[in-house]
Amino acid sequence: MQPKLMRASLWVQREFSKGSAPSHVTIRKWIQNGVIAGRMINGCAYVFDDQCAGIDSQVTKIVDDLMRL
Repeated sequence: MQPKLMRASLWVQREFSKGSAPSHVTIRKWIQNGVIAGRMINGCAYVFDDQCAGIDSQVTKIVDDLMRL
């Protein structure tokens, strides 16, 4: 199944405990630098829902591909 985009703010709530969430600027930099897979659309940050904090986006993609076999 193809991962879907979710608002970065919802992804942050899912992945981080209250009080430890990174800033919106940090999330945008992570997307731009490929730390997490996502898109910037009309200035808004979106993260693919299969991304996990602390796991490289390439690792997530490889595991996803292997599970499809």
